[in-house]
Amino acid sequence: MPPSSGVAERRRTSLARAFRELDASRAGRLPRDVVTGLYQELRHYRELLEPAALDTALFFAALDRSGDGWVDADEFTRLCELLQVGFQRAPRRTWFESLAPSLAASAGWRRTRELLLSSSFEGGIDALLLMTGAALVLEGEQFLYSGAPEDFDSRPNSVWNVLELLFAAAFALEMALKLAALGWSKYMGSLKNTFDALVTVATCVVAIIVYVPNAFNDSRLIRLVLLTRLLRLLRLLHWSVHVRSVSVTFLYAWPQAVKLGKMLFCMHYAFGALGVFCFGGLINTDSQRTEFELLQASSFGKANYYPNNFNDLASGFVTCFELLIVNNWFVLCDGIVAASGTKWSRAFFVAFYATSVLSAHHGAKLLATECH
Repeated sequence: MPPSSGVAERRRTSLARAFRELDASRAGRLPRDVVTGLYQELRHYRELLEPAALDTALFFAALDRSGDGWVDADEFTRLCELLQVGFQRAPRRTWFESLAPSLAASAGWRRTRELLLSSSFEGGIDALLLMTGAALVLEGEQFLYSGAPEDFDSRPNSVWNVLELLFAAAFALEMALKLAALGWSKYMGSLKNTFDALVTVATCVVAIIVYVPNAFNDSRLIRLVLLTRLLRLLRLLHWSVHVRSVSVTFLYAWPQAVKLGKMLFCMHYAFGALGVFCFGGLINTDSQRTEFELLQASSFGKANYYPNNFNDLASGFVTCFELLIVNNWFVLCDGIVAASGTKWSRAFFVAFYATSVLSAHHGAKLLATECH
């Protein structure tokens, strides 16, 4: 929808003012480095840019309509329109098109490709997943009530073994057909396809280990790895709008959450090392030491919190994490105060709360606000 006349006029006025600010030499035009620097700065604001519009050279070429390597005032007024344009790479030839170009260009393969990319095909795969889940439940129920051990003697000697092989072959065929239709890069660019590929490959490897004669006969590990078949059922969660919303929010927040996690790691390391320096060895269960008697009389000793200490860096990390989630922090504080014999030890816990806990709280709040 085009902007109203009032909005358009304010936009032109704001862009003209921005152009004058950027044109420091008063030449009436902007060089490439200034325009690309502006675009690099705008990339930090996700609400202004389309996710795919991140090619700086292409952006400048689209803005510089005259092709002279400069952006004048008239060209600069198209900035807002250009920011709303999404750029996509031209599709590359898939490995199937390279190996069999005549077959890939045939009408039959085009119809097959349309079917593979249709929602009807995805619905059929989901129905097959439900059948796989039902077969796994019935198989487990039979072994649970019959008490018969599952036989891994390299022979598909039951209807369940045959079904497992058929399901594995069907999903492997689905993966191969989608790879031929989409190509490797586009197929792996989808998280759902990547997840399906990992589960399919794991299932096929397990089937080879089970049914091809070899020296590996640890049935416990085979049973454990066979549970990877259940992971495929997680794909059905995409039916739920709420699950998709949570998943998209998680993926959107992940880069910023990693930065928050790095900050908390540094905080934990610093306070863990400080705790080892100040309180290392005070928390102990040695009846010959006076600290143990003092700890026994405190709420720390009565709760048997002795593993929560600063005797080494690893224990300090765990204790700091408990303080981060405010899990009975006052009990930990009472124990350290009792063992150290000074109330000034509380300053350590106050400092940790003021830096790590509040920083984590405000960081998580800002992250949630940005995702919303």
